[in-house]
Amino acid sequence: MPRPRFTMRVALAATAIVAVIAWQWSIVYQRRAFLSDARGLTLSEIYWMNSNWADGHHKPQFAPGYFRLLLGDDSYGVVLLQRNCSDGLVAKGQALFPEALVEQEPHRW
Repeated sequence: MPRPRFTMRVALAATAIVAVIAWQWSIVYQRRAFLSDARGLTLSEIYWMNSNWADGHHKPQFAPGYFRLLLGDDSYGVVLLQRNCSDGLVAKGQALFPEALVEQEPHRW
């Protein structure tokens, strides 16, 4: 029985495909971890984006692609963090959720 022969091109292409899948999955994992960590401590509210999302002042420029949605990612419109959270946490949220408006909740009188 002859052994199948794979060229370096096939090995490189397979490695690249696996690397892209792992990279996208790690982004989904980091986003989920941020939300689960922030839920108990600093997360105030989350608003999901849907097909009729329009509030006038925030129009998302980016939404996760279909592949990330297949990996279990969601698209968010607004992520409100509690007033007492650090600026570093807000910056991390903005980096992880480019499609969302990530900010601290306004001061309530």
